[in-house]
Amino acid sequence: MLNFRGKAIIISTIVALSIIPTESIIINRFMTVNSLGMLNTYIGLAIPSVAYPMYMYLYYNHFKGMPKELQEAAIIDGASYWKIFTKIMMPLSKPIITTVAIMAFIRSWSDLLWPTLVTRDGTYRTLPLALKSLFSDTYTDWGQVFAFSTLMVIPTMILFLVFQKQFVASVTSSGIKG
Repeated sequence: MLNFRGKAIIISTIVALSIIPTESIIINRFMTVNSLGMLNTYIGLAIPSVAYPMYMYLYYNHFKGMPKELQEAAIIDGASYWKIFTKIMMPLSKPIITTVAIMAFIRSWSDLLWPTLVTRDGTYRTLPLALKSLFSDTYTDWGQVFAFSTLMVIPTMILFLVFQKQFVASVTSSGIKG
């Protein structure tokens, strides 16, 4: 594990940022996306959800829990830090990568507030916005709402079922202390 001055402050900041609700910083996020000209684009929808502090903290804990002996043996064999990362750390990180990917997908897939702010026409609208449009003040066809909701859940279930092995491995290994 790389040690450097200020590491504890960075980790503390990441933990502190993870408890701040997204809704409290959404105006700043919107202003940034607007100033970069990314409104009504797929990039504008996706970029803000990439670097959540909780994901960084999960990666940090995963890499912190890796045996130092692997890194030390690779250094003795003459491997660079980049080679250690790509050839040793990343192949062992498939469970945490899968877990973060599932969490990020679910968070983005079900988000309603952010797409409402950054999309202007139907081209870039997300499924939660389409589901919201099924509701009306006068009449709501609950059959359509429930059918649409069921169809929205299917991709998430498929994603989880395909990567279930890595997800469960990540959850079970996160509680093991070495």
